[in-house]
Amino acid sequence: HMLMLPTHLTQLPTGHEQGECYAIDIGGTNFRVMYLKLADSKNQIHEKDVVEVSLPRDLLSGDGSRLFDFLAVTLRDFIAKHRQELSLHKPHASVQVNPQSLGTVDISATSDNISLPVVGFCFSFPVSQTSANSGILLDWTKGFTCSGVVGEDPVTLLHAALIRAGCPC
Repeated sequence: HMLMLPTHLTQLPTGHEQGECYAIDIGGTNFRVMYLKLADSKNQIHEKDVVEVSLPRDLLSGDGSRLFDFLAVTLRDFIAKHRQELSLHKPHASVQVNPQSLGTVDISATSDNISLPVVGFCFSFPVSQTSANSGILLDWTKGFTCSGVVGEDPVTLLHAALIRAGCPC
């Protein structure tokens, strides 16, 4: 017999989705950050950029906020790099960097008013979902033992880390 938890999703994708998003995919000792832009035609990816990152071994244990801060900073830097590359192709676009903030990149304030990024989060650990975008980590697997995460909502922890990293999403 198969153990399953509800996903709280009420509708399957149609294949006509459009737009762009960034994503984090964590499920082991590596994780990926990515950018996807869906084409206007059905089931087509117009643009894709994926970077695989090795997690430092010391982040698999200890305080869980360190893990989520690492994810957030990596995503922040990926988005800033991506937007900087876009600005090379668009006049008047720029990424704002505050030198007083020790390299923190403000990706929310660009001269062409690029909106805050949409971020998807694939968290491949046992989570009891309470809605489509929230849930509670039931237990760590795959060698992770970070404290302060089991019994908490990984989406909330990532969101807090993104705010600390200067990357509101």
